[in-house]
Amino acid sequence: MDDQGHTQSEQEDMTERRQRRARLFLVLSPVAFVFCWIFARAQDASHRDALIIAAASFVMCLFFSVHYRLRGERASGDMFSPNFLFHLFRKVRTVHTRPSSSQPLC
Repeated sequence: MDDQGHTQSEQEDMTERRQRRARLFLVLSPVAFVFCWIFARAQDASHRDALIIAAASFVMCLFFSVHYRLRGERASGDMFSPNFLFHLFRKVRTVHTRPSSSQPLC
């Protein structure tokens, strides 16, 4: 047994599962591209905007595939940090853009 309490075969199983999941994200990247492009076009986005959205989803899937391969199960928790920072930035931004008390709210 190693220092984390896992046998050698358990470590190999965990590594194999990690590789399979990372490969799944890699395979789903083109699917995400096509789905996002179709969905954006269905919502009347311009061709350029639809391509930008689809490319962003493709890059995110590729990034998460590499990230998951390197970090394993901990990678899922890492994805909450950018979301938290985005909401924090949004909250700070709305505080600074509120109308002053001398202006009417209507």
